[in-house]
Amino acid sequence: PLLDMTGAVVGVVVEKLNALAVAKVTGDVPQNVNFAIKGEIASLFAKTAGVQLRMAPPNQPRLEPADVAAKVKPRVYLIECGVQERLPLTSFQLHSFWTIRN
Repeated sequence: PLLDMTGAVVGVVVEKLNALAVAKVTGDVPQNVNFAIKGEIASLFAKTAGVQLRMAPPNQPRLEPADVAAKVKPRVYLIECGVQERLPLTSFQLHSFWTIRN
């Protein structure tokens, strides 16, 4: 998840910059560069999949980074989405799937 300093989810990290590839081109190693989708998009995806979401209450106090991590760690799950291919004898079909891993 992409979190704000209160521990509220504001997006979902979906990719990490390939630091070695950038270093080969620039001579510098970038650190902590990730790409995320907005929380609204992740929320729409979850609702489409039948997941009930709870919104964070407003005006929560700011936390230290270690406290943010401790607050959310028990409730963070890996969600993978993709396309699963099956090749039956008579036709080619694409099946969408999603899994949640703890």
